[in-house]
Amino acid sequence: MRVLAVLAITAALYGCASTYGSPITVSQIDSLVVGETTIENAVEIFGKPVTETENSDGTKVVSWGYAKSSLGSPLESQGLSIVFDREGKLSSFSKSNYSSAL
Repeated sequence: MRVLAVLAITAALYGCASTYGSPITVSQIDSLVVGETTIENAVEIFGKPVTETENSDGTKVVSWGYAKSSLGSPLESQGLSIVFDREGKLSSFSKSNYSSAL
């Protein structure tokens, strides 16, 4: 759900003929290791996050987004949300891709 919110915000903020963020590649995703990757590692890999949320249980959800749109072309967007445990280590992640049809 948070990934969809990131995608919607990204698309709304950056209107037509624009690009926001950087594409999220397979090799970047493949470099994530549950129980090992830290928030600092993720920032090195994906750049500055779009959102960071700390939950009441001490876990953090950090999200990145990418969107590309131009007049006459379909909107392309990607979202990535990573959950980090209380020790700051990756516990899970979710990636989504979206492309609108003309």
